[in-house]
Amino acid sequence: MNEQYIVLLVGLVIFFILSGVEIYFGFIEDEKNRKRWKVFPTLVLGITIAIAFYNHPYVYIALLLGFIGDVLLIWEYNDTSFAIGSLCFFLGHIFYTIEMVLDNNANFPWYFFVILVGSWLVFLITLISTLKKKLKKTYILLGTSFYYMILFANTTITIILAVTNHNNYLFICSIGYALFILSDILLSYKLFFKEYKMDDFYIMVSYLLAQLFISVGLILPFLN
Repeated sequence: MNEQYIVLLVGLVIFFILSGVEIYFGFIEDEKNRKRWKVFPTLVLGITIAIAFYNHPYVYIALLLGFIGDVLLIWEYNDTSFAIGSLCFFLGHIFYTIEMVLDNNANFPWYFFVILVGSWLVFLITLISTLKKKLKKTYILLGTSFYYMILFANTTITIILAVTNHNNYLFICSIGYALFILSDILLSYKLFFKEYKMDDFYIMVSYLLAQLFISVGLILPFLN
């Protein structure tokens, strides 16, 4: 077992332990302690990949941006922290996209981008019609629409590349993105509609698994 395996194994063990603590406090609805532990799993995962796969900076930069987003979203909702935190997550997904494209020599036809932009416009109109009263500021609405666009785009990209490049590891990323979308839908419902029982438990289980599946799916092909 080489050093890369050892670092990855140790890091994943620590990640699962910290995630278990975070999820436990979410399960018993201990908000104070849950917030104390929330930021550590993603940070550990980012550091682990930075050490074991140092030549894949886009992946661990994405995770560290997720860590910053987690820190900003610990506090009670306000427009500024929500906007900056969402921007960190958005940039993180851009870095994930860059990693996917570079590793798989992606080349998409022009109509892919037409469909992408069209889908974004439809989603934006839907968002405005449903959340306009909740998200009163235009930049929050636009930012939210762009954020969900990158989630759906990356889900599609991972599936396309997995099939065309015969890279089955990217299907793990696809599952991760599906979980990310689920987590953010659950979070959005909590923030903009109403809280529900064990909301943070469901949000964090799906979120932590999403970050794990996406990042591990991208680096596993390069495990020596």
